[in-house]
Amino acid sequence: MENGKISRKLRSRAANFLATDMERREKIRECVRKFYDVRSDIIHNRTDRLTERRIREAFFSGFDIAQRSLFKLLSEGPPEKWGDLE
Repeated sequence: MENGKISRKLRSRAANFLATDMERREKIRECVRKFYDVRSDIIHNRTDRLTERRIREAFFSGFDIAQRSLFKLLSEGPPEKWGDLE
């Protein structure tokens, strides 16, 4: 898959699924981006970029978004056009 395509799709889908206003969507996109960047640095062994604080903040917000997404999916089900959320 093209560089950044997975990350971009994940950011967009999470933001559109969890938020209705643009300000909140942008905050979610930014949180997902930070989480995904830390994940990528860990996977690609770029330890020089990692700090304990950066990891903690990214994972705290990332797990919060994952939890909210799961609860929304369980209570409301997936959106009608799940694959079209971009």
